Amino acid sequence: MKTHRWRNGMIGMSLVLLLVMMGWSANLWAQETFPNRPISLTVPAAAGGGTDIIARIFAEALEPYLGQKVVILNKPGAAGFVGIPTSRPDGYTLGITPVATLTMTPHVLEVPYTLDDFSYVTQITQAPIIFCVRDDFPAKTPKEFFEYAKKNPGKLTVGSAGIGSINHICGERVFHAMGVKLKAVHFGGTGPIIQAFLGGHVDVCSTSVQPILPHIKSGKVWAVFTSTKDKVDVLPGMATVTDLGVPDAETISWRGIFGPKGIPAERIAILEQAFLKAAETDKVKGNSALSPETGEKLIHVSGKQFEQKVRAEYDAIANVMKTLDLGLKK
Repeated sequence: MKTHRWRNGMIGMSLVLLLVMMGWSANLWAQETFPNRPISLTVPAAAGGGTDIIARIFAEALEPYLGQKVVILNKPGAAGFVGIPTSRPDGYTLGITPVATLTMTPHVLEVPYTLDDFSYVTQITQAPIIFCVRDDFPAKTPKEFFEYAKKNPGKLTVGSAGIGSINHICGERVFHAMGVKLKAVHFGGTGPIIQAFLGGHVDVCSTSVQPILPHIKSGKVWAVFTSTKDKVDVLPGMATVTDLGVPDAETISWRGIFGPKGIPAERIAILEQAFLKAAETDKVKGNSALSPETGEKLIHVSGKQFEQKVRAEYDAIANVMKTLDLGLKK
């Protein structure tokens, strides 16, 4: 009997000791200087595309404010969701996401996450998506392009960063509104799309402005239309969705920073402030890839507001997706 009581007492003491140690460890984690080692920023696309370019610009500008290096990890494929960070929620593993990964792709594909699985840090940019053809394409103006597409239903190919990606969805919205059907060919990001497009493997390129702009300026590529209602200053002759007569098909691309659910609020605040300060530097504001002339805009939306925006857009896009012939998940 005494032995039994002694065992119970020892077990109880062990449990108390374990709980104390757990609390002590959690307290140390909460109070340690943050950050005190490099931070990884996952780009859910191949190198060379718009998201990758912007991630690298910010990574360099962030270092003075975080006191640590920000390491870029490219994880292309599956419309971005393979790049979702799922490690320990300590603020050292973050992701930069295009809008579609959180608000569009889950309506089309079975994805291993919900909007409840993340800590939202900040939105950093927004931009148009533009659609281009090569100089050897037989239709270069919007009128010629859509007439040609109607005469050749399903024959024209358009590069996409994956099913449910921003390139894919904004293109489908415009094509659906204009009564044409193009065949989407999916790649691991904007960089591979442009490479395939310039090589003649797809007819139409969908991309942010900066990666394709040198080819437009050289005359090798023609910009046909943009996914937004606003004109792009550097391409004043390019049609908007309003010019096409389908303003309701507008889709704005944006990028934000997030991490696994459970990052302490004080760490999110440190990260958010670092991104805000980085956006004010010449390295970011003065970079041609973020020039307002290209339609790129630096946007700061705080963590809580960013989460609210993501959830609102997720709900709003649900009905739109049902109108598109994308092979929606059942």
